[in-house]
Amino acid sequence: MIFNGFTYIFKIKSLVKAYRVNNFWLITSGRESIKKLLRIL
Repeated sequence: MIFNGFTYIFKIKSLVKAYRVNNFWLITSGRESIKKLLRIL
């Protein structure tokens, strides 16, 4: 049970890490696309 709980916590941590990285990438790519749109306008 202890080992199971540990793997569960590890999975949550890795999911949070992946979410943060994905969020960061979305925000940066969004900024880049906004800059491109402003250049076109």
